[in-house]
Amino acid sequence: STQSTWGVQQRNGRKSITTVQGLNAELDLKAILKEIKKVFCCNGSIVTDKELGTILQLQGDQRENLRKFLLTEGLVDKTALKIHGF
Repeated sequence: STQSTWGVQQRNGRKSITTVQGLNAELDLKAILKEIKKVFCCNGSIVTDKELGTILQLQGDQRENLRKFLLTEGLVDKTALKIHGF
């Protein structure tokens, strides 16, 4: 099981983004992102970083929503979660 980490980064003013990295590379990230966007009514994108790999970015602080969603769907193991943020 790979380590999945996510956190919140402050953008400007009250705006923030939630980032998720370390998800299993075999998962269909486009389908997962589409479902997350639909369920939580937020926008998001998939970013590829040379050092960090594939990262999901979502608008707003979605940490708790993401935790519940990923665990409920069985996409991550509870022991492999690592949450960062302010």
